[in-house]
Amino acid sequence: MTRSSGVLTLREIALPYMEDLRDVVNAPTLLSILDRNDVINVDTLSSRQPSATNVTQPGVRLPALTSSPGMVLVAFAPPDVRERILQEAKVTRFTEHTVVDRTELARIVYETRRVGYVVARQWISPDATGIAVPILSDDGTALAALSVTTPFGVGVPSDLLPALHTTARGISRAFLAGSGHTNPRLTLLMQQIRHATDPT
Repeated sequence: MTRSSGVLTLREIALPYMEDLRDVVNAPTLLSILDRNDVINVDTLSSRQPSATNVTQPGVRLPALTSSPGMVLVAFAPPDVRERILQEAKVTRFTEHTVVDRTELARIVYETRRVGYVVARQWISPDATGIAVPILSDDGTALAALSVTTPFGVGVPSDLLPALHTTARGISRAFLAGSGHTNPRLTLLMQQIRHATDPT
């Protein structure tokens, strides 16, 4: 499908930043968005060497409360959206370590909002840890989530979170600047529609 606008999509803007991050952390690097009660993977860059299991490939949809990108997106959603998801969204147990208690999930969401990131150990796969940060709009809500998947038990490298935050800020600034005077949420919606209707 040919785009009628010169406005770059979030994925197009994020890709070079994600490639740099992937090369630094050498781990699968993901871009995800919130769609109602689910998180949808927009893009995944695989690591250049064997790493932790990463089941979230482009187009995969997961319940928002079961992964690190989803928890970040819920934490930085508008208050009414956040509360609705915490109360109503499906909770799925993928491993024995997946958090399914809604009180604990709410605590994690609000702690994520306070500190600006989340670490989800063995929630999706027993051998993997997901680490995610928000890509923020100018109103403080999340446009998307940036995350990496690392092997469980290896420990989170001390430079990983700063690299994630720096990359997320770069993507946010570039996307908001590229949106010009248009509403960035409208631009993001147009991108989602284009992705859903693109036959390729």
